Amino acid sequence: ALPIYTLNLHELHEDTLEKLIPHRSSWVYCMNNTLLSVSGKSSQIYCHNLLGLFEQRRHLQKRQVTLSIATNKLTERIIPRKFALSFKMPDTKGCRKCSVVRNPYSGR
Repeated sequence: ALPIYTLNLHELHEDTLEKLIPHRSSWVYCMNNTLLSVSGKSSQIYCHNLLGLFEQRRHLQKRQVTLSIATNKLTERIIPRKFALSFKMPDTKGCRKCSVVRNPYSGR
């Protein structure tokens, strides 16, 4: 179980791996620019807005500001949950594995 990384191909001299989501993840699934993962110490399902996370990363890189961990966590707590880019799915604590199935009614 490792954090989720992204491959940055926009560096001038070499490509770099950058941590996108710090939680250790044991399962991931991507659909419609949304990443679902089983992550964290207590294994819970998280939902991540990929477009928002990439935009946030691009914005932080543009500013060239290094935030301390404490400041970053404080900033995450100030943002209202409805605007959060990643959130825990309710009632999924202790989840060990997931599966994805097609809805027979909608075909999705």
